[in-house]
Amino acid sequence: MALRSLHQYCQHPATRDTPIIVLSTKEEPQIKSAAFAAGPNDYVVKLPDTVELAARVRYHSRYYQNLMQRDEAYRALRQSQQQLLEINLELQRLTHSDGLTGPSNRRRFDDYLNAEWDRSAQEHTAVGMLMIDVDNFKSYNDTYGHVSGDDVLKLVARTIESSLMQSTDLAARFGGEEFAVVSPATSMHALRMLGEKIRIAVQALNVPHAGTTTGRVTISVGGASDATVGEGGPKQLLEAADLALYRA
Repeated sequence: MALRSLHQYCQHPATRDTPIIVLSTKEEPQIKSAAFAAGPNDYVVKLPDTVELAARVRYHSRYYQNLMQRDEAYRALRQSQQQLLEINLELQRLTHSDGLTGPSNRRRFDDYLNAEWDRSAQEHTAVGMLMIDVDNFKSYNDTYGHVSGDDVLKLVARTIESSLMQSTDLAARFGGEEFAVVSPATSMHALRMLGEKIRIAVQALNVPHAGTTTGRVTISVGGASDATVGEGGPKQLLEAADLALYRA
């Protein structure tokens, strides 16, 4: 019965970390072994003198305090490491993002395009690219002001990102009112479908624009695939997509 109570005390969440000293009149090895198996910190046969008992209590108390301090320091360290990781991830995101519109910036776009070009060559897959331009954007700024123009760019950027079809697709602000999308492992047919999906989504926003024939904000989209530029490189793919945008 006593051993069962001892075991329960040692295992209970509220008391399991508290140092426990067992005072007993039993000297049999089997009883000592069973008692230690229950989980106490010490086992004392018969009542020791006051000095010895006080010394044992102080020893186990110090050990318990040191253990608690160590655990607290470990928890604080883990929390600091997690906070540092989150800060670094946020810094990385900010480093790769366009400050105004939110998607990737030009530097991140160039790095990603180069990496996916190399990957497509190694894996014998296609990589596609879209160039996107907000139609008559200068006229929009002149009519509605640059603050409203910035809002339109943010809205277009969010619409482009929400229209992407693959987790590996990357949208970026290319410069000014131009955006670009890198779409790995994508056929020219799928690329055209993606471009049309984005174009329709922006048009469906119905943002007023008095400077266009449609009376609302629209975009032009041009696309190219590495299959269309032959043995060229990322620069040639970019130029081909830019030419397709010009013809759109």
